[in-house]
Amino acid sequence: MAALAQQQQRALAMTTDEEGRSALVAAAEAGQVEAMRVVLAHAVDPAAMMMLKDSDGLTAHMLAALGCHVDAMRLLLAHPSADAAAMMTHASSTGHTALMLAAQNGHVDAMRLLLDHPSADAAAMMMLAQLNGGTALMAAAQNGRVDVMRLLLDHPSADAAAMMMHTNSTGCTALMTAALAGHVDAVRLLLDHPSAEAAAMLTIRTPAGTSALTCAAQFAAGWSATRSCATLLLLLLRRVAEESQPSDDAEQAQMTKVMQVLCTGLQSGALFENNQPDDARDECICLLLLMGATSIVPVTAHLVLSRIIHDLAQLARVPYLINEAVVGMAASRKSPRDGA
Repeated sequence: MAALAQQQQRALAMTTDEEGRSALVAAAEAGQVEAMRVVLAHAVDPAAMMMLKDSDGLTAHMLAALGCHVDAMRLLLAHPSADAAAMMTHASSTGHTALMLAAQNGHVDAMRLLLDHPSADAAAMMMLAQLNGGTALMAAAQNGRVDVMRLLLDHPSADAAAMMMHTNSTGCTALMTAALAGHVDAVRLLLDHPSAEAAAMLTIRTPAGTSALTCAAQFAAGWSATRSCATLLLLLLRRVAEESQPSDDAEQAQMTKVMQVLCTGLQSGALFENNQPDDARDECICLLLLMGATSIVPVTAHLVLSRIIHDLAQLARVPYLINEAVVGMAASRKSPRDGA
């Protein structure tokens, strides 16, 4: 009888439900560590069981990472029968790895366990891509997970520059992904990182001609405009002005589009909440004036600029703002070769 019961337990351990989940997969998804121990103890082939997948191609280890069940992950990776390296690099039907699943959900502890594991090839894991070309960094950027992004970029094994310059199947970088989702802090982290090639990152365009700046404009134009929209546009416009100049008609057209979004938001008041101080609005106007004065935008966009200056001419602050823009224009025209 005992032998029969043991056979039944082993058979039960290997069965799957209607969604293709084994008992181990279900227990790992729920973070039930003791249940996982029991299932593994009765498994005929624990190594094979740990690599069983559900209908989405997710293993027990991946589901534990998705839920940030660190103890469950640790149990699986430390099991005597585990192929830890294979478990950490296994990809789902969409190409997601355990690291990507943890990154997109902001599970820093799960990520640390994966990246610092003795069997991990951390550098390779961070550069693995989904079927759409997205990496763990891009998954974090899309969801505004700044702490996750910082962990990845600052990891001792990271090639941070390569990670930031990587493009997915549509040609988007992590910077574009963050900008399109409106994550200001994520954009700032990427541009200010010591390994960032900011000028190159700002000038990269997808095959469709989209840049990080136009991604931000799409976000501002496509959602209910808020202060964060203005902050994001100002941040990128300022960096574009510092790092690069439009080099062709396509880039100039992009700048015109962004300028129009910003001008429209200023005129309607949509980009700024009513209870906000004038500082952000002033900075926006100064930057628009500076853009026109330094030919960062083409002549056709000057019509847009002149209209908003005309509409704002009744404000007593406009002369002050023009003076601020002129000072900024002089500073921007001064080349590093000019010396002090």
